[in-house]
Amino acid sequence: MDIRTEENRKWWAFINKVLLILGGWSLYLVVFAQCYKEIVFYLDKQANGLIQFLFLLTYSGYEILWLTIGYVIMLLGSMLLLLWNPRTRKLKQMLSKQEIVLSILLILVALVPIGTRMWSFFLMAFVFAFMLGFIVCILFRQEENFAIAENEDEAVSNYCGTEKRN
Repeated sequence: MDIRTEENRKWWAFINKVLLILGGWSLYLVVFAQCYKEIVFYLDKQANGLIQFLFLLTYSGYEILWLTIGYVIMLLGSMLLLLWNPRTRKLKQMLSKQEIVLSILLILVALVPIGTRMWSFFLMAFVFAFMLGFIVCILFRQEENFAIAENEDEAVSNYCGTEKRN
């Protein structure tokens, strides 16, 4: 009976994660769609990419800034929500099959704004968010970093002949 409740608790935690991520991304995409309609209405479709980019920066810079900041926050929050283990308060070492599928879907949803006319902003934000996520994952795995540093210290001391002899 205890195993069943533990399994149910894991499923409810996973469902809560999924609902939180879906709710956040759906709210973001609704706001994105409204802003996108307003921004693209004034955009010249016949102009080349650089002219469109400069036009967007000049006349819609404030809206694009908030959209890209929201995009980075949603990506980082979703990644950390998937990787964070609340019991141990550390990053997970292994992801379950469901979490792997959810992370693939998260990447696909994150690629949706890249298919728009403002693709350059979101491509930079996408790369920036995953770079920050990668750095956070490396920094939070302190146990592995300390183990690697100890192994390197042992190898250096053994090579230099400074090992203690009994």
